[in-house]
Amino acid sequence: MTGDHTQFENQCRFIAEKAQACVVFPEYRLAPENPFPAGIEDAFEILNWIYDHADELNGNKNKIVVAGDSGVPVLQMHVH
Repeated sequence: MTGDHTQFENQCRFIAEKAQACVVFPEYRLAPENPFPAGIEDAFEILNWIYDHADELNGNKNKIVVAGDSGVPVLQMHVH
């Protein structure tokens, strides 16, 4: 998702309620200010953080989904 979390708060809440899941909306470094592979490195670190803190988030570390729009699908391919 693009923008800041306040633009997508309702959508994230809806997804969380319907999926009975914890939704995390992280920020990551964007190009061109942060050249490749900054965004991929951030995505990988975020995924590791979510995995390591799944219990605190009331989540399941074996059921993590990465989703978004804009550049996020490209990041998804690299952290799969």
